[in-house]
Amino acid sequence: MNEQTFRYDEVEDALCIWEEILECIKRPGADKWSYHSDHVGMATTRMWAVDHAHEVGAAYRIALEAGYDSCFDWDFVPKFLDQGYDDSLNLVSNWQDIAKAIGEER
Repeated sequence: MNEQTFRYDEVEDALCIWEEILECIKRPGADKWSYHSDHVGMATTRMWAVDHAHEVGAAYRIALEAGYDSCFDWDFVPKFLDQGYDDSLNLVSNWQDIAKAIGEER
């Protein structure tokens, strides 16, 4: 059993990410999420959400500093998961620029 401790905001971020992944899997053409869950399983996909909550949270803080004024769960998470991770679900090298650009969108 994993004995790692998480802050409340990290847990909330992971839950928002997981919720978006589930929504993506239901949509036709949800390529990277369906592929990942089909090949490694839902439990591993769920742990991906936990493992990457700190990255998505950091990206959200960058977006906020750039003027982002919409909600985290329904607006930011879907955009950042789509743009900030490649098809292998690795964080892209320019993720900070992407987060800033999302923050600057009007």
